[in-house]
Amino acid sequence: MTKPWPVEWKESFDFVHQRLALAAGGPMQKDIVNILGGLVKPGGWIQLIEASNEELPSHGPAFKNFVTIIKSIYTVFRGSLNLIEDIPAWLKEAGFVDVEYKDIDTKLGALNPNPQLAKQGVYSTTVAAKGLAHFASTLPAGAIPLTSEQIANHPDELKAELAKTGAIYPLRIIWGRKLSS
Repeated sequence: MTKPWPVEWKESFDFVHQRLALAAGGPMQKDIVNILGGLVKPGGWIQLIEASNEELPSHGPAFKNFVTIIKSIYTVFRGSLNLIEDIPAWLKEAGFVDVEYKDIDTKLGALNPNPQLAKQGVYSTTVAAKGLAHFASTLPAGAIPLTSEQIANHPDELKAELAKTGAIYPLRIIWGRKLSS
C-alpha cells in the first residue's frame, strides 16, 4: 500500500475499496489514501472502512484488551488515532466530492442473531487477535500496556468472551466520488 501501483493502473478503476488496513501505514496514512485515490477513474468511487477503535461500556475485558492492543500498535506505527475523523478531509483534499460516511456497529459472536455470522465473527476476530498478539510480542516492553502473559493469552480469552457474550465493533464506512475531468 505504501508503494506506487503500476502506472497503467492510474485512474483505471471505477471503484476502489480498502478495509481495516490503514493502521499499517503509520505516518503515511494520508499518502496511502492519496495513492488509492489515484487509482480511481474520474467519476469513479472510493470506499474506505476503518474501525473507531473506541472502548464501549458494554465491552468485556478481553475486547477492551483487543482495542488497547490495536490503539497501541497505531501509536507504535505513528498512525493517526483519529483516522476515521481524518479520512473525509483527506478525500476532499484529493479532489473527491460527495464524501459521506456511515457508522455501523458490527455484532460479533453471541451478539449476532445469525448463528453462522456469529461463529464467523468469533473466528475472524480471533485470527486477527492472534496476529496482533504475535506482533505485539515483538515490540519493546511497555509499548503495549499489558503484560507479556496477557498478550499471549489474549486470543484465547477473546475467543471465549466473544462466544459467550459477544461484542460490538464500531466501524465507519467512508466514500467519495472523484470529480470527472
